[in-house]
Amino acid sequence: MWGSDRTGARSVIPSSGTLQITHILGMENTIRVQDPDIFTTEGKDPKWYIRPFIDTFDEQGNPAKKQQRIYLGRCAEVKKREAITKKNEILARINKSQLVLQAQLTLGALLDYYVENYVRAPGRLASPTQGNYERLIKAWIRPAWGDTHLGEMRPMEIEKWLYNLAAPRIVGNKIKPGMAHHTRNDIRNLMSGVFTQARKWSLWKGENPMEFVSAGKKEAVRPARKLTTEETRALLDSLPGDVRIICEVALFGTLRISEVLGLTWKHIDFTRGLIMVRQRFYRGDIGKCKTGRSVRDVPMGELDVRLAAMYPGVGHEDEFVFSVATHQGHYRKARVCRDDRDINQHFLRPAAKALGVYWIGFGFHAFRREAVTAYGQSLGALQAQRMAGHTRADVTLAYTLSDNAAQEKAVRELQARVRGEVVEFPKKV
Repeated sequence: MWGSDRTGARSVIPSSGTLQITHILGMENTIRVQDPDIFTTEGKDPKWYIRPFIDTFDEQGNPAKKQQRIYLGRCAEVKKREAITKKNEILARINKSQLVLQAQLTLGALLDYYVENYVRAPGRLASPTQGNYERLIKAWIRPAWGDTHLGEMRPMEIEKWLYNLAAPRIVGNKIKPGMAHHTRNDIRNLMSGVFTQARKWSLWKGENPMEFVSAGKKEAVRPARKLTTEETRALLDSLPGDVRIICEVALFGTLRISEVLGLTWKHIDFTRGLIMVRQRFYRGDIGKCKTGRSVRDVPMGELDVRLAAMYPGVGHEDEFVFSVATHQGHYRKARVCRDDRDINQHFLRPAAKALGVYWIGFGFHAFRREAVTAYGQSLGALQAQRMAGHTRADVTLAYTLSDNAAQEKAVRELQARVRGEVVEFPKKV
Protein backbone atom coordinates (compact mmCIF):
# COMPACT_ATOMS: atom_id res chain seq x y z
CA MET A 1 0.00 0.00 0.00
CA TRP A 2 1.48 3.32 -1.08
CA GLY A 3 -0.32 5.58 1.34
CA SER A 4 2.98 6.42 3.01
CA ASP A 5 6.58 6.96 2.03
CA ARG A 6 9.55 4.85 2.97
CA THR A 7 10.17 6.92 6.11
CA GLY A 8 7.30 5.11 7.81
CA ALA A 9 5.03 8.15 8.07
CA ARG A 10 1.42 7.05 7.86
CA SER A 11 -1.73 8.85 6.78
CA VAL A 12 -3.95 9.76 9.71
CA ILE A 13 -7.49 8.40 9.36
CA PRO A 14 -10.05 9.92 11.76
CA SER A 15 -12.60 7.75 13.50
CA SER A 16 -15.47 8.93 11.32
CA GLY A 17 -15.13 7.86 7.68
CA THR A 18 -17.96 9.90 6.17
CA LEU A 19 -15.68 12.30 4.28
CA GLN A 20 -13.41 9.51 3.06
CA ILE A 21 -16.32 7.45 1.79
CA THR A 22 -17.92 10.44 0.09
CA HIS A 23 -14.65 11.20 -1.69
CA ILE A 24 -14.14 7.58 -2.78
CA LEU A 25 -17.67 7.39 -4.18
CA GLY A 26 -17.05 10.61 -6.09
CA MET A 27 -13.93 9.15 -7.66
CA GLU A 28 -15.69 6.22 -9.33
CA ASN A 29 -14.16 5.45 -12.72
CA THR A 30 -11.61 8.27 -12.23
CA ILE A 31 -7.89 7.57 -12.69
CA ARG A 32 -5.24 10.27 -12.50
CA VAL A 33 -2.12 9.34 -14.49
CA GLN A 34 1.29 10.52 -13.25
CA ASP A 35 4.71 10.04 -14.78
CA PRO A 36 7.21 11.96 -12.65
CA ASP A 37 10.89 12.21 -13.52
CA ILE A 38 13.50 10.14 -11.73
CA PHE A 39 15.93 12.08 -9.56
CA THR A 40 19.07 11.20 -7.64
CA THR A 41 20.06 12.33 -4.20
CA GLU A 42 23.33 14.11 -3.51
CA GLY A 43 26.20 12.77 -1.48
CA LYS A 44 28.64 9.89 -1.54
CA ASP A 45 25.90 7.22 -1.86
CA PRO A 46 23.24 8.64 -4.25
CA LYS A 47 19.83 7.00 -4.61
CA TRP A 48 17.16 7.00 -7.28
CA TYR A 49 13.84 8.52 -6.23
CA ILE A 50 10.56 9.93 -7.55
CA ARG A 51 8.14 12.43 -5.99
CA PRO A 52 4.57 11.58 -7.06
CA PHE A 53 1.40 12.99 -5.51
CA ILE A 54 -0.39 10.52 -3.22
CA ASP A 55 -4.16 10.65 -2.61
CA THR A 56 -4.70 10.59 1.13
CA PHE A 57 -6.70 12.24 3.94
CA ASP A 58 -5.67 15.03 6.25
CA GLU A 59 -6.17 14.98 10.03
CA GLN A 60 -9.72 16.33 9.67
CA GLY A 61 -10.68 13.56 7.26
CA ASN A 62 -10.69 15.78 4.17
CA PRO A 63 -9.29 14.33 0.92
CA ALA A 64 -5.84 15.68 0.15
CA LYS A 65 -2.92 15.18 -2.22
CA LYS A 66 0.53 14.98 -0.74
CA GLN A 67 3.80 14.87 -2.65
CA GLN A 68 5.99 12.18 -1.21
CA ARG A 69 9.49 10.95 -1.95
CA ILE A 70 9.74 7.26 -2.85
CA TYR A 71 13.18 5.71 -3.19
CA LEU A 72 13.91 3.23 -5.99
CA GLY A 73 17.30 1.98 -4.81
CA ARG A 74 20.98 2.91 -4.56
CA CYS A 75 22.55 4.09 -7.80
CA ALA A 76 25.53 1.82 -7.16
CA GLU A 77 23.28 -1.24 -7.07
CA VAL A 78 20.34 -0.35 -9.37
CA LYS A 79 20.84 0.67 -12.98
CA LYS A 80 18.75 3.45 -14.55
CA ARG A 81 16.71 0.95 -16.58
CA GLU A 82 15.95 -1.09 -13.43
CA ALA A 83 14.93 2.10 -11.63
CA ILE A 84 12.52 2.93 -14.47
CA THR A 85 10.96 -0.55 -14.24
CA LYS A 86 10.52 -0.20 -10.48
CA LYS A 87 9.07 3.28 -10.92
CA ASN A 88 6.46 1.97 -13.39
CA GLU A 89 5.44 -0.78 -10.95
CA ILE A 90 4.91 1.76 -8.19
CA LEU A 91 3.03 4.22 -10.39
CA ALA A 92 0.73 1.47 -11.62
CA ARG A 93 -0.64 1.35 -8.09
CA ILE A 94 -0.46 5.04 -7.34
CA ASN A 95 -2.35 5.99 -10.51
CA LYS A 96 -5.27 3.89 -9.37
CA SER A 97 -6.13 6.55 -6.83
CA GLN A 98 -9.47 5.04 -5.82
CA LEU A 99 -7.86 1.73 -4.88
CA VAL A 100 -5.23 3.55 -2.84
CA LEU A 101 -7.89 5.40 -0.83
CA GLN A 102 -9.94 2.24 -0.39
CA ALA A 103 -6.96 0.50 1.15
CA GLN A 104 -6.57 3.40 3.62
CA LEU A 105 -10.22 3.29 4.70
CA THR A 106 -10.65 1.73 8.13
CA LEU A 107 -13.15 -1.02 8.75
CA GLY A 108 -14.66 1.16 11.49
CA ALA A 109 -15.49 3.87 8.93
CA LEU A 110 -17.00 1.26 6.61
CA LEU A 111 -19.05 -0.16 9.50
CA ASP A 112 -20.47 3.30 10.23
CA TYR A 113 -21.55 3.63 6.61
CA TYR A 114 -22.91 0.06 6.53
CA VAL A 115 -25.05 0.50 9.66
CA GLU A 116 -26.46 3.82 8.50
CA ASN A 117 -27.15 2.90 4.87
CA TYR A 118 -27.94 -0.81 5.08
CA VAL A 119 -28.79 -2.05 8.58
CA ARG A 120 -31.01 0.93 9.46
CA ALA A 121 -32.40 1.46 5.96
CA PRO A 122 -36.23 1.41 6.14
CA GLY A 123 -37.70 -1.91 5.09
CA ARG A 124 -34.30 -3.54 4.57
CA LEU A 125 -34.04 -5.83 7.59
CA ALA A 126 -36.40 -7.12 10.24
CA SER A 127 -36.07 -5.49 13.65
CA PRO A 128 -34.55 -8.60 15.32
CA THR A 129 -31.93 -8.83 12.57
CA GLN A 130 -31.12 -5.13 12.88
CA GLY A 131 -30.61 -5.48 16.61
CA ASN A 132 -28.44 -8.56 16.20
CA TYR A 133 -26.23 -6.94 13.54
CA GLU A 134 -25.68 -3.79 15.59
CA ARG A 135 -24.97 -5.83 18.74
CA LEU A 136 -22.35 -8.00 17.00
CA ILE A 137 -20.69 -4.95 15.44
CA LYS A 138 -20.56 -3.03 18.72
CA ALA A 139 -19.53 -5.90 20.99
CA TRP A 140 -17.11 -7.86 18.81
CA ILE A 141 -16.24 -6.64 15.32
CA ARG A 142 -15.55 -2.96 15.98
CA PRO A 143 -13.38 -3.46 19.12
CA ALA A 144 -11.22 -6.03 17.31
CA TRP A 145 -11.00 -4.58 13.78
CA GLY A 146 -12.40 -1.04 13.80
CA ASP A 147 -8.98 0.66 13.46
CA THR A 148 -7.67 -1.78 10.83
CA HIS A 149 -7.32 -0.51 7.26
CA LEU A 150 -9.21 -2.49 4.64
CA GLY A 151 -5.97 -3.21 2.82
CA GLU A 152 -4.64 -4.86 5.99
CA MET A 153 -7.49 -7.32 6.55
CA ARG A 154 -5.91 -10.78 6.35
CA PRO A 155 -8.08 -13.95 6.20
CA MET A 156 -5.63 -15.95 8.31
CA GLU A 157 -5.66 -13.38 11.11
CA ILE A 158 -9.45 -13.09 11.06
CA GLU A 159 -9.87 -16.86 11.18
CA LYS A 160 -7.42 -17.13 14.09
CA TRP A 161 -9.43 -14.47 15.94
CA LEU A 162 -12.68 -16.38 15.41
CA TYR A 163 -11.07 -19.58 16.67
CA ASN A 164 -9.83 -17.80 19.80
CA LEU A 165 -13.36 -16.63 20.58
CA ALA A 166 -14.30 -20.28 21.08
CA ALA A 167 -11.78 -20.72 23.90
CA PRO A 168 -13.06 -20.66 27.52
CA ARG A 169 -12.25 -17.45 29.38
CA ILE A 170 -11.83 -16.55 33.04
CA VAL A 171 -14.23 -13.90 34.35
CA GLY A 172 -13.58 -13.14 38.00
CA ASN A 173 -13.30 -16.47 39.78
CA LYS A 174 -15.34 -18.38 37.20
CA ILE A 175 -14.49 -20.06 33.92
CA LYS A 176 -17.02 -19.19 31.26
CA PRO A 177 -17.41 -21.23 28.08
CA GLY A 178 -16.25 -19.78 24.79
CA MET A 179 -18.51 -18.26 22.18
CA ALA A 180 -20.96 -20.67 20.56
CA HIS A 181 -20.33 -21.74 16.98
CA HIS A 182 -23.54 -20.19 15.66
CA THR A 183 -22.53 -16.79 17.09
CA ARG A 184 -19.04 -17.01 15.58
CA ASN A 185 -20.61 -18.01 12.29
CA ASP A 186 -22.99 -15.02 12.50
CA ILE A 187 -19.98 -12.73 12.99
CA ARG A 188 -18.17 -14.30 10.04
CA ASN A 189 -21.22 -13.97 7.76
CA LEU A 190 -21.87 -10.39 8.88
CA MET A 191 -18.28 -9.33 8.11
CA SER A 192 -18.55 -11.01 4.72
CA GLY A 193 -21.79 -9.13 4.08
CA VAL A 194 -20.12 -5.82 4.94
CA PHE A 195 -17.46 -6.39 2.25
CA THR A 196 -20.10 -7.58 -0.23
CA GLN A 197 -22.04 -4.35 0.23
CA ALA A 198 -18.84 -2.33 0.03
CA ARG A 199 -18.17 -3.82 -3.41
CA LYS A 200 -21.71 -2.97 -4.52
CA TRP A 201 -21.17 0.62 -3.34
CA SER A 202 -17.77 0.81 -5.11
CA LEU A 203 -16.06 1.31 -1.76
CA TRP A 204 -13.97 -1.83 -2.17
CA LYS A 205 -12.73 -3.47 -5.37
CA GLY A 206 -10.48 -6.11 -3.85
CA GLU A 207 -11.38 -9.67 -2.98
CA ASN A 208 -13.66 -10.38 -0.06
CA PRO A 209 -11.21 -11.34 2.73
CA MET A 210 -13.93 -13.41 4.40
CA GLU A 211 -14.47 -15.73 1.42
CA PHE A 212 -12.34 -18.56 2.73
CA VAL A 213 -12.59 -17.77 6.45
CA SER A 214 -14.16 -20.50 8.57
CA ALA A 215 -15.79 -20.11 11.98
CA GLY A 216 -14.40 -23.48 13.00
CA LYS A 217 -15.92 -26.86 13.56
CA LYS A 218 -19.50 -26.80 14.74
CA GLU A 219 -19.98 -28.07 18.24
CA ALA A 220 -22.98 -28.14 20.56
CA VAL A 221 -22.61 -25.95 23.64
CA ARG A 222 -25.37 -27.94 25.30
CA PRO A 223 -27.21 -31.08 24.13
CA ALA A 224 -30.41 -30.49 22.16
CA ARG A 225 -33.52 -31.63 24.01
CA LYS A 226 -37.23 -31.98 23.40
CA LEU A 227 -40.23 -32.56 25.59
CA THR A 228 -41.99 -35.90 25.56
CA THR A 229 -45.68 -36.00 24.69
CA GLU A 230 -46.55 -36.51 28.37
CA GLU A 231 -44.34 -33.58 29.45
CA THR A 232 -45.87 -31.34 26.80
CA ARG A 233 -49.39 -32.23 27.91
CA ALA A 234 -48.57 -31.61 31.58
CA LEU A 235 -46.91 -28.27 30.79
CA LEU A 236 -49.83 -27.01 28.71
CA ASP A 237 -52.32 -28.05 31.40
CA SER A 238 -50.38 -26.07 34.03
CA LEU A 239 -50.46 -22.78 32.10
CA PRO A 240 -53.14 -20.05 32.29
CA GLY A 241 -55.61 -20.18 29.42
CA ASP A 242 -54.27 -17.13 27.54
CA VAL A 243 -50.69 -18.44 27.72
CA ARG A 244 -51.72 -22.01 26.87
CA ILE A 245 -53.46 -21.04 23.62
CA ILE A 246 -50.34 -19.12 22.52
CA CYS A 247 -48.19 -22.20 23.15
CA GLU A 248 -50.69 -24.45 21.37
CA VAL A 249 -50.67 -22.30 18.24
CA ALA A 250 -46.85 -22.33 18.28
CA LEU A 251 -46.89 -26.12 18.76
CA PHE A 252 -49.61 -27.26 16.37
CA GLY A 253 -48.89 -24.61 13.73
CA THR A 254 -45.04 -24.63 13.90
CA LEU A 255 -45.15 -20.86 14.35
CA ARG A 256 -42.37 -18.73 15.75
CA ILE A 257 -43.44 -16.81 18.86
CA SER A 258 -43.11 -13.52 16.91
CA GLU A 259 -45.47 -14.96 14.27
CA VAL A 260 -47.99 -16.02 16.91
CA LEU A 261 -48.00 -12.58 18.53
CA GLY A 262 -48.25 -10.96 15.08
CA LEU A 263 -51.57 -12.62 14.24
CA THR A 264 -54.59 -10.37 13.91
CA TRP A 265 -58.15 -11.61 13.41
CA LYS A 266 -57.95 -11.03 9.65
CA HIS A 267 -55.30 -13.75 9.61
CA ILE A 268 -57.68 -16.35 11.07
CA ASP A 269 -59.69 -17.95 8.25
CA PHE A 270 -62.49 -19.93 9.93
CA THR A 271 -64.03 -20.82 6.56
CA ARG A 272 -60.97 -22.72 5.33
CA GLY A 273 -59.69 -23.61 8.77
CA LEU A 274 -56.35 -21.87 8.22
CA ILE A 275 -53.97 -19.63 10.14
CA MET A 276 -52.42 -17.21 7.66
CA VAL A 277 -48.90 -16.14 8.68
CA ARG A 278 -48.35 -12.71 7.14
CA GLN A 279 -46.44 -10.62 9.69
CA ARG A 280 -44.57 -10.82 12.95
CA PHE A 281 -44.66 -8.82 16.18
CA TYR A 282 -41.30 -8.61 17.93
CA ARG A 283 -41.09 -6.69 21.19
CA GLY A 284 -43.14 -3.74 20.04
CA ASP A 285 -42.13 -3.82 16.40
CA ILE A 286 -44.48 -4.99 13.64
CA GLY A 287 -42.85 -6.09 10.42
CA LYS A 288 -42.61 -8.59 7.62
CA CYS A 289 -42.01 -12.27 8.21
CA LYS A 290 -38.43 -13.47 8.58
CA THR A 291 -38.19 -14.77 4.99
CA GLY A 292 -40.43 -15.13 1.95
CA ARG A 293 -40.97 -18.81 2.83
CA SER A 294 -42.23 -17.77 6.25
CA VAL A 295 -45.36 -16.37 4.59
CA ARG A 296 -47.59 -19.45 4.64
CA ASP A 297 -50.98 -20.90 5.57
CA VAL A 298 -51.14 -23.66 8.18
CA PRO A 299 -54.17 -25.74 9.23
CA MET A 300 -55.55 -24.87 12.65
CA GLY A 301 -57.21 -28.26 13.24
CA GLU A 302 -59.26 -28.35 16.43
CA LEU A 303 -57.91 -24.96 17.45
CA ASP A 304 -60.77 -23.44 15.46
CA VAL A 305 -63.16 -24.10 18.36
CA ARG A 306 -60.91 -22.34 20.87
CA LEU A 307 -60.23 -19.42 18.55
CA ALA A 308 -63.92 -19.09 17.59
CA ALA A 309 -64.76 -18.71 21.29
CA MET A 310 -62.26 -15.82 21.48
CA TYR A 311 -63.43 -14.11 18.29
CA PRO A 312 -64.65 -10.55 19.09
CA GLY A 313 -66.81 -10.29 15.96
CA VAL A 314 -66.89 -8.23 12.78
CA GLY A 315 -65.05 -4.93 12.91
CA HIS A 316 -62.10 -6.21 14.91
CA GLU A 317 -60.09 -7.61 12.00
CA ASP A 318 -57.00 -5.49 12.73
CA GLU A 319 -56.88 -6.31 16.44
CA PHE A 320 -54.26 -8.72 17.71
CA VAL A 321 -55.52 -12.19 18.56
CA PHE A 322 -53.27 -12.90 21.53
CA SER A 323 -52.20 -11.06 24.65
CA VAL A 324 -51.61 -12.13 28.24
CA ALA A 325 -53.36 -10.62 31.25
CA THR A 326 -50.90 -9.65 33.97
CA HIS A 327 -52.43 -7.71 36.89
CA GLN A 328 -54.82 -4.94 37.81
CA GLY A 329 -53.48 -1.45 37.21
CA HIS A 330 -54.73 1.89 38.47
CA TYR A 331 -58.50 2.21 38.68
CA ARG A 332 -58.71 -1.60 38.58
CA LYS A 333 -57.95 -1.68 34.87
CA ALA A 334 -56.45 -4.97 33.74
CA ARG A 335 -53.04 -4.83 32.07
CA VAL A 336 -51.90 -7.07 29.26
CA CYS A 337 -48.47 -8.13 28.01
CA ARG A 338 -47.33 -8.92 24.46
CA ASP A 339 -43.57 -9.21 25.07
CA ASP A 340 -42.32 -12.78 24.65
CA ARG A 341 -39.56 -12.24 27.23
CA ASP A 342 -42.00 -11.30 29.98
CA ILE A 343 -44.41 -14.10 29.12
CA ASN A 344 -41.56 -16.60 29.20
CA GLN A 345 -40.13 -15.24 32.44
CA HIS A 346 -43.36 -15.01 34.44
CA PHE A 347 -45.42 -17.89 33.05
CA LEU A 348 -43.69 -20.46 30.84
CA ARG A 349 -40.37 -20.85 32.64
CA PRO A 350 -41.80 -21.11 36.18
CA ALA A 351 -44.27 -23.77 35.00
CA ALA A 352 -41.48 -25.77 33.34
CA LYS A 353 -39.32 -25.56 36.48
CA ALA A 354 -42.21 -26.64 38.68
CA LEU A 355 -42.68 -29.77 36.54
CA GLY A 356 -38.94 -30.48 36.39
CA VAL A 357 -38.78 -30.19 32.58
CA TYR A 358 -36.80 -26.95 32.37
CA TRP A 359 -33.34 -26.73 30.83
CA ILE A 360 -31.08 -23.78 30.05
CA GLY A 361 -32.34 -22.20 26.87
CA PHE A 362 -35.88 -23.53 27.25
CA GLY A 363 -38.57 -21.26 25.85
CA PHE A 364 -41.28 -20.92 23.23
CA HIS A 365 -38.93 -22.31 20.60
CA ALA A 366 -39.20 -25.73 22.25
CA PHE A 367 -42.78 -26.05 20.95
CA ARG A 368 -41.79 -25.18 17.38
CA ARG A 369 -38.89 -27.64 17.53
CA GLU A 370 -41.17 -30.38 18.84
CA ALA A 371 -43.69 -29.72 16.08
CA VAL A 372 -41.06 -29.84 13.32
CA THR A 373 -39.77 -33.14 14.73
CA ALA A 374 -43.27 -34.67 14.86
CA TYR A 375 -44.33 -33.44 11.41
CA GLY A 376 -41.02 -34.53 9.94
CA GLN A 377 -41.75 -38.09 11.09
CA SER A 378 -45.36 -38.16 9.95
CA LEU A 379 -45.27 -35.98 6.80
CA GLY A 380 -41.64 -36.14 5.72
CA ALA A 381 -38.96 -33.47 5.69
CA LEU A 382 -40.34 -31.54 2.70
CA GLN A 383 -43.83 -30.99 4.14
CA ALA A 384 -42.35 -30.20 7.56
CA GLN A 385 -40.12 -27.63 5.88
CA ARG A 386 -43.14 -25.98 4.22
CA MET A 387 -45.16 -25.91 7.42
CA ALA A 388 -42.28 -24.41 9.39
CA GLY A 389 -41.53 -21.83 6.70
CA HIS A 390 -37.87 -22.83 6.45
CA THR A 391 -35.95 -21.68 3.39
CA ARG A 392 -33.69 -24.74 3.29
CA ALA A 393 -34.29 -28.38 4.08
CA ASP A 394 -31.09 -28.64 6.12
CA VAL A 395 -32.51 -26.10 8.58
CA THR A 396 -35.55 -28.33 9.06
CA LEU A 397 -33.32 -31.35 9.59
CA ALA A 398 -31.34 -29.42 12.21
CA TYR A 399 -34.61 -28.72 14.05
CA THR A 400 -35.60 -32.38 14.00
CA LEU A 401 -34.56 -34.15 17.18
CA SER A 402 -34.46 -37.86 17.73
CA ASP A 403 -37.58 -39.33 19.27
CA ASN A 404 -36.43 -42.30 21.36
CA ALA A 405 -39.88 -43.90 21.48
CA ALA A 406 -40.29 -43.80 17.69
CA GLN A 407 -36.76 -45.10 17.16
CA GLU A 408 -37.25 -47.96 19.61
CA LYS A 409 -40.48 -48.92 17.83
CA ALA A 410 -38.63 -48.97 14.50
CA VAL A 411 -35.82 -51.10 15.97
CA ARG A 412 -38.27 -53.64 17.39
CA GLU A 413 -40.12 -53.84 14.08
CA LEU A 414 -36.86 -54.50 12.21
CA GLN A 415 -35.85 -57.13 14.76
CA ALA A 416 -39.24 -58.85 14.39
CA ARG A 417 -38.95 -58.92 10.58
CA VAL A 418 -35.46 -60.40 10.75
CA ARG A 419 -36.70 -63.10 13.14
CA GLY A 420 -39.59 -63.86 10.80
CA GLU A 421 -42.26 -62.69 13.18
CA VAL A 422 -45.47 -61.04 11.99
CA VAL A 423 -45.60 -57.32 12.61
CA GLU A 424 -48.97 -55.64 12.86
CA PHE A 425 -48.99 -52.10 11.47
CA PRO A 426 -51.88 -49.77 12.26
CA LYS A 427 -54.22 -49.24 9.35
CA LYS A 428 -54.23 -45.81 7.75
CA VAL A 429 -57.49 -43.95 8.10
